[in-house]
Amino acid sequence: MKIAFLIHNVYGIGGTNRTTLNLAAALADRHQVEIVSVFRSHDKAVFTPDPRVRVTALLDVRPGGPDREHPLRAEASRCFPRHEARFRQYSALTDRRVREYCAATDADVLVGTRPGLIAYLARFGAGRIRIGQEHLARDHHKGALRAEMYPYLAAMDAFVAVSAADAEAYRAALPRLAPRIHHIANGVPAPPPPPDGGVPRENLIVAAGRLASGKDYGLLIDAFARLAPHHPRWRLEIFGEGPEREHLERRIARRRMAGRAVLRGPVPDLAPEWARASIAASASRRESFGMTLVEAMRSGVPAVSTDCDYGPREIIRDGKDGLLVPVGDAAAMAAALRSLIENPERRALMAAAALAESARFDPANLAAEYEELIGGLAPSTRRVPEHEELPVVDAGTEPDGTVVLRLRHGAPPGAGGIDPAAEGAPLLVCSARQDRTLRVPLVPDADGTVRTAPDEAFAPGLWDVHLHPGGGDMPLPVRPGRLESAPPPHGWVGDLRRPVRLVRPGLEGGSGRLYLRSWNFPLSPEVEEVRAEGRKLVLLGRLVGPGPVPDGAPVPVLRLRGGRGREFTGSGSWTGERAFRLVVPCRGFAAGLAADAAKGGKGGARVWDLHLRLGGSDGETIRPRSVLAHAPEGRALPGVAGFEARARQRIDVKRRLAVALGRRRPAAKGRGAGAVVLRVEPYRTEAGDVAVTVRPR
Repeated sequence: MKIAFLIHNVYGIGGTNRTTLNLAAALADRHQVEIVSVFRSHDKAVFTPDPRVRVTALLDVRPGGPDREHPLRAEASRCFPRHEARFRQYSALTDRRVREYCAATDADVLVGTRPGLIAYLARFGAGRIRIGQEHLARDHHKGALRAEMYPYLAAMDAFVAVSAADAEAYRAALPRLAPRIHHIANGVPAPPPPPDGGVPRENLIVAAGRLASGKDYGLLIDAFARLAPHHPRWRLEIFGEGPEREHLERRIARRRMAGRAVLRGPVPDLAPEWARASIAASASRRESFGMTLVEAMRSGVPAVSTDCDYGPREIIRDGKDGLLVPVGDAAAMAAALRSLIENPERRALMAAAALAESARFDPANLAAEYEELIGGLAPSTRRVPEHEELPVVDAGTEPDGTVVLRLRHGAPPGAGGIDPAAEGAPLLVCSARQDRTLRVPLVPDADGTVRTAPDEAFAPGLWDVHLHPGGGDMPLPVRPGRLESAPPPHGWVGDLRRPVRLVRPGLEGGSGRLYLRSWNFPLSPEVEEVRAEGRKLVLLGRLVGPGPVPDGAPVPVLRLRGGRGREFTGSGSWTGERAFRLVVPCRGFAAGLAADAAKGGKGGARVWDLHLRLGGSDGETIRPRSVLAHAPEGRALPGVAGFEARARQRIDVKRRLAVALGRRRPAAKGRGAGAVVLRVEPYRTEAGDVAVTVRPR
């Protein structure tokens, strides 16, 4: 049969490329295999593919390549998951090329090697066996991506995780898909036999991987620094590149380990380095698998690794072919390394065991597992529909807070209509984005309408809405039709002393899909109106929730987003039963912008988040919200949408702002010495909090 692997960029470096090429080479013994690289960034691949494996590139983005400046690359993808880490690299052109490939290929099996590519196969690969591969543990993905991937995973005929623990995590989170979730490890071939019997082992500890915070190479350097004075002939070499390089170089210098602990940079082939090493080490705080550990063990090198969430504990048999130590414990890492350094006989026994035990990761063994898996599958016609084909749900809220969802039916094909009276009742399922195990099933009535109260079933946060069609096992995301939230009368006439539970429907930008946002706050300052009074921003509202009004006047606190603690305060007062009036002087915005410019800021718009201090100078500070009287799609606050204010400051403040804005001298004359003209725009964030955008003119 023909098996095609869809991969991001096989011409670059990375663990997914290595393991895919290893598996492809093993499968090529008995099958026709193709690597389909979405991008081609270089003339030659870093890792040389087996000559029996065909490599096809869909976009040539090399310097001077025909697709590098293609106009469709400027258009965002409509099919690649918006929350995928590589989203910005994908475009309307990648959508087109992958669609065209899937339509033309004669492959029997299509394998997607990352979440976005699984989504592509879910859309375009129906009619062939489709397998989704995941090389990153589920818990390491953001909740938004996990939620977004649900229907795409449901379209797969099988889904493969690289560790047994990760496969179990997927089964627990997606019980409907559990029978299709499998575990097959990554494969690593045995290294070629060294010429002339090889080189003798050195007194050398080797680690390899991306120089990123999750690998915690700093802890490994600290551990080595503890034992280095007692073992002057031993060295530590770390291979790889990444954002932590400078930090690690400084750490080596502080520990006075220069020449003893060395960052060697990336290499395309680690086999010669493992041949020199006596111990392999990994200090990762988290791993999905642990390819470098397997590579070391296949070279007969015992490994010392942290016992992180996934991977190492399924590779190393603690005390037999390596050692596991607690995550984040430099002393334990140093003790484990010392035990092997000081006991050559134990090290040799573990090295022999590592060589023998790691044979289970040979690509031929794992290719056989894939063959067995594929043999039990049949191609399905499941596919994730195009956006225009998704079912449509009208959503809104009633004055008492009840959420109303209404399925459209009787619509023409392709218009998103469904028939609630069809065989097998459809079901709307709301799933918490932060925890997919939290679900609220909703059964529509004969008219396709659901009414649900914003009760404790809806934990605070975002909830994705999916439709489970009658008789089907693949949930479908839904797109909103009308969004109509009926706000309560101005000022919130309910019991001001009750806890606030609120659920509002909304339209997610980019994906165009329906979601619900739930709030649950026991005490909340609710901003009901904003005004401009001269050079001041005035906010009116009420304190909603249980408990008495705190002693002392409420104090507004404006904090510059990303400003490293920069803030200023205004004044406030209680004006009636739980009602407050907050006054924010615009000169505070000007002073904050000037201070930012003096420290190298680039000028332009800045966002200030509103906080409210209750109970005096030592009181609690909480975020005011504006959610009780708003339609879900609105960001403007009731009252003034924006205004200009002339804030007077010292002349040097104005000059600093002028420099930050790229001007040689202060802006327009005649506005008074030291006057800074600001555009002030209060707004409601996506989460319902109150913020202010300020732009100097």
